[in-house]
Amino acid sequence: MKFQEVELEKVMLEPARYMDVNILVKGLLAVRADKTTPYIEGATEETRLEISDRDFVDRLLDNVPCYVGGKFLYHDQVSIVARAGGGKHGPVLDEIVKVVFVRGGETFTI
Repeated sequence: MKFQEVELEKVMLEPARYMDVNILVKGLLAVRADKTTPYIEGATEETRLEISDRDFVDRLLDNVPCYVGGKFLYHDQVSIVARAGGGKHGPVLDEIVKVVFVRGGETFTI
């Protein structure tokens, strides 16, 4: 599969350029315990892309241990390959193809 590595900030600034393109982005994955929309965050909280893949959280829960007892199920640095799409409030990540992150020296790939 072909994909283009791009910084989150660029996707936010030029969403039309990446629409319907498979991209690789890196950042902080945030999946809240209240199961609101998951997102990947860049250098600042204002730089975030929502993840609209409906099965994404279930795939994570099936394959990667989550944090227990806090406000986040997942709060980890990740690399995500996904199709960029359009959401209600700007660009989103649709159709997650691959997620890679390292937690405690262990690498997880979904």
